[in-house]
Amino acid sequence: LENERGVPRDRIATIYHAVEVPDQPSRTEVERRRRARRRQLGIPLESVVVATFARMRPQKRPFDVIRLARRMANRNLHFLLVGGGPLDRAVDRELARRPLHNLTRLPFRHDTDELFEAADICLLASEYEGLPVFLLEGMARGIPAVATAVGDVPYLLQEGGGVTAGAPGALAGLERAVEALLDDRRRADEGERARARVISHF
Repeated sequence: LENERGVPRDRIATIYHAVEVPDQPSRTEVERRRRARRRQLGIPLESVVVATFARMRPQKRPFDVIRLARRMANRNLHFLLVGGGPLDRAVDRELARRPLHNLTRLPFRHDTDELFEAADICLLASEYEGLPVFLLEGMARGIPAVATAVGDVPYLLQEGGGVTAGAPGALAGLERAVEALLDDRRRADEGERARARVISHF
C-alpha cells in the first residue's frame, strides 16, 4: 500500500488470521488416534507422515508434492495429499500413470481434524501465499511445518515451529527441510514451538 497507494507505512496495520487452538490430548491419546486414523487411511503406522491439504491449483504446486514423494521414496516417509480443484484430473492422471507406494491421495474433505491426527509434518509447496490457514491449523495441533518462504511464512516460523524451504519449485530445499524434521526429538520440539507460536500470536 505504501508504494501502490501512497499510504504512509505507520498508518498501515496488518490483521492476521486466527484459528481455534484445540485442547491437547495426552501423548498416549495422541498416539492412539494416530494409529487408528492411519489404519483407517491405509497408511503405514511407523512412517513419518507429511501432509498437504490444499486446493488443487497451480498456486499450490501439487505436482511438487508428488515430485518430492518420488525423490524421497526410499525414506521412511508417507505423503498425504488432500484436496480438490482445477488440477484434480491432472494430478490423478499423473498418479495413475506412475503410481507411488508412499503417497495417499484423497479428494477434498471437511473432516480435516481427523486427517491432522494422522500427520507428523504439514507441507506447503506454494508459489505464493498470504498467511496459510492450513499451517496455522496444523501448528495449533503441535504439528511442525515445512513450507516455501513465501508471503508471511517466514514471519510465522521466525520463532521455530518448522522449517522454511527456500524458493517455490526448489525441490532440493523442500527435501532438506523435510529431512531436518525426520529426527523424532527435533520434530517434537518444533511441534511444541509451533503450538506456542499459534497460541501467542494467532
